[in-house]
Amino acid sequence: MNKNLLYGALVVIVIIAFTVIWKNSQKEEIKGEVENKNVVTEVQKEVVPVDTAASISNDVNKIDVNSGIDADLKTLDSDVGTL
Repeated sequence: MNKNLLYGALVVIVIIAFTVIWKNSQKEEIKGEVENKNVVTEVQKEVVPVDTAASISNDVNKIDVNSGIDADLKTLDSDVGTL
């Protein structure tokens, strides 16, 4: 009985020793500070606007079509007149 208890205690001590060694191997020392490599970091998600039919229609309606056409037609008319 004492032999089985001794073997059980030895197995538990070995498991604890390997656990401590494994935990310490997971840490990396950077400039005197200890950084844990197994820390889950938060991922920043970028919000990308989705073009819908309504937003495209609004964008098209905002375009001022008549802004430069009159000036261009007058320039063309004067150029044709000089020919």
